[in-house]
Amino acid sequence: MLPIVWLSLTACKVVDAPESLEELAVYGFVHFDDEDPSALEAAVAELEPLLDKHADELEGGLRVDSLRASDLEAVGVSGASVSDVVGAMGRVAYTNRVSEVVEILTHRRKDDLFEDILAYEILQESDRRCFLDGECDRYDQTVKETAKVTLLGEATRTYDQGFRWIEPADGERVLLVRTVAPNPVSFNTNIANVFQAYSFAMVYEPGKGSSRMESFWADAELIGVDVPDSFAVDTAVTSMGEKAESIDSIIDG
Repeated sequence: MLPIVWLSLTACKVVDAPESLEELAVYGFVHFDDEDPSALEAAVAELEPLLDKHADELEGGLRVDSLRASDLEAVGVSGASVSDVVGAMGRVAYTNRVSEVVEILTHRRKDDLFEDILAYEILQESDRRCFLDGECDRYDQTVKETAKVTLLGEATRTYDQGFRWIEPADGERVLLVRTVAPNPVSFNTNIANVFQAYSFAMVYEPGKGSSRMESFWADAELIGVDVPDSFAVDTAVTSMGEKAESIDSIIDG
């Protein structure tokens, strides 16, 4: 789930992501639909060593602000403004392997798995089993979801999410995930607005278990409150870590 909860937590010091990491995250976001996987293969090859190099900074969260209107146009979102979009990047660890994690990430009934997800409906999808078996290189879905958000009430949103396998020349295959949510989130309270949100993630196996790098971009506000962008960085990574722990618990349990 995109970290809408970043609006409800305490701010911390903001650290900017290295430009190369930002560029690669946006590059992967933009080229996710390329039929030829070479661009994504190149991005993955460059990302892995950079993620190791900046592991300590990513653990605390980094600010990213390089998403442009032309990038959204490239993925089919026309006329969007990015002037108020705030971005965050982080990395968290799973104790389980990518092949196990992807089963949960693509689960059709997440409201049966996660306490904070109240309703989860897949409105449209491609062949999930073909993807999980490795016979198809991608799986796409359109989802309508209602979730509990700390202090903010219930949030309902509809979004498109894609999953894609990338096979490196050497090493284990990598899972890429992209979420596109250009429409506003509907809250059952009048505390916050989320006008649009996007993300790009890479789940890979650097060793034992697996790791998830994710960049989030969102245009969000607490009504009547000037919220610093440090909220986004802090809570995006906090949310990532909590969700990773939940996924590991579901798999292990």
